[in-house]
Amino acid sequence: IALKNLLPQLNNKALPIILPITDDERMQKITRYLEKNLGEPITLTGLSKHFNMSERSMSRLFQACLHISFLQYFKTLRMIKAIEMILKTAKPIGDIAFEVGYDTVGAFSNAFYTFTHSRPSDFRKG
Repeated sequence: IALKNLLPQLNNKALPIILPITDDERMQKITRYLEKNLGEPITLTGLSKHFNMSERSMSRLFQACLHISFLQYFKTLRMIKAIEMILKTAKPIGDIAFEVGYDTVGAFSNAFYTFTHSRPSDFRKG
């Protein structure tokens, strides 16, 4: 709720939401890949194959380096990018939903609501 109240006031300022970071080079490569491919349907299985790791090793790497699961990280990354686009652009909500990897506006709106306790359209209005 505090996040919801804080974000509209910040509008064009840097957002005070951060993802965990690490000095681990393997993890940095993985997180850069996730950022570049945000709109793609990435799964733990696909990510593990891309980086020639087992799913178990990939899961352990996320927990060891970032103290968060792959799914938590990826969902948070998508929401942060969506929040930035909602606040800093005039792009339609549907376009933003697809850019951050959601197949439908409804699925995006529900995930956004879970994350911010606000609907994307209401969030933009501030």
